[in-house]
Amino acid sequence: MRIQISIFFLLLVFFNSCKTSPTKSNFENWYSLNFKTDKKTGCSPIIYKEYFHSKTMEINGLAKSMSGDMSNQEVEITDWGEDLIWINGCELTIINQESGKEELKEYLCHSIINYAAPEKLPWILPTIGTDKRMFTLSQGVNSLSLPKGFAIPMIVPASISIGNQVLNLNDSNLHKKLKYEVSLSYLKNSELCEKPKALYQQAIFVTKKIEGPEGGFYQKDSSYASHKGDRDTAFAKCGISYDEGYNPYMDPYGRKYTGHWTVARDSVEVIKSNVTPLLNLKYNTSIHYIVVHLHPYAHSLELIDKTSGKSLFKAKVSNQKNGIGISNVDSYSSQIGIPVFVDHEYQLISTYLNPEKQKDITAMATMFLYLREGE
Repeated sequence: MRIQISIFFLLLVFFNSCKTSPTKSNFENWYSLNFKTDKKTGCSPIIYKEYFHSKTMEINGLAKSMSGDMSNQEVEITDWGEDLIWINGCELTIINQESGKEELKEYLCHSIINYAAPEKLPWILPTIGTDKRMFTLSQGVNSLSLPKGFAIPMIVPASISIGNQVLNLNDSNLHKKLKYEVSLSYLKNSELCEKPKALYQQAIFVTKKIEGPEGGFYQKDSSYASHKGDRDTAFAKCGISYDEGYNPYMDPYGRKYTGHWTVARDSVEVIKSNVTPLLNLKYNTSIHYIVVHLHPYAHSLELIDKTSGKSLFKAKVSNQKNGIGISNVDSYSSQIGIPVFVDHEYQLISTYLNPEKQKDITAMATMFLYLREGE
């Protein structure tokens, strides 16, 4: 009898050990299983802010794009007693370490806010690439505020990684010690009368062909053997890289692309890229916020619905009047949103100006889209 019980116990342990963990679903399904969805009344939600400071970063002479001093850190929002928060914005302040005063935003290359451990979320993030990005701040984009009623959900404690990098394009004799202060704003789920609409971020970007046969991205060329190719390592430093299964930097026919290029020595350089694979739509949805990353000398970046022939959004750039730099880049914010469809094709068009035909103007052209999550 004792032997039979022991065998039964061993079999029970064996079968339990073979069970797989529950399959993750999207956020909306997870939320409906874990929180009451009934609307409440009499709520007074407060917008909270959490501040994070970088290590000291130094500027010693010129520091071009992707070459300046960096600071990377992992931080947490630990609002104990709260299970879920809704992040709805961020802002950057650059501080001179020696004087304590606020510095010019022209020293900003980028400030990147990512999920530090996306695999630990109890739901699946639809985002591909971009190291599961939340926000990107760069020249001309110093703050970001999602439209009212929309936000990015995050479990508590919220593990976040922040990557900062300095820039100096104008003064070869400059010496400064700087710190970046990044603030994240959020709402507590327990204080809300109504759940915000969940957004996820997806980056789409222009790539420039640097070698390979004639034709567009993924255009069939029977004379070339299929292979996977390499990723764009310079572009990946900005957190924009893609896993196996899709490679925006090389197609199977030998065409090689980059997302971080040198502008042609023409007065105007226009590049068009098919971004349908990057958008990676699994269902029809809508875009509610767009923030853009461009370099100085950019004129515009436009998102086109190739299927309908419509321009969905065109971001124009205001470059600095004195020196090299961007003072402002247009963004998009709407509660109504821009509809996007699984069966449509999408294109980005970047325009850079090089009237003096300089040879070392670097370029990137990225739209960070915030899309409504859930089918």
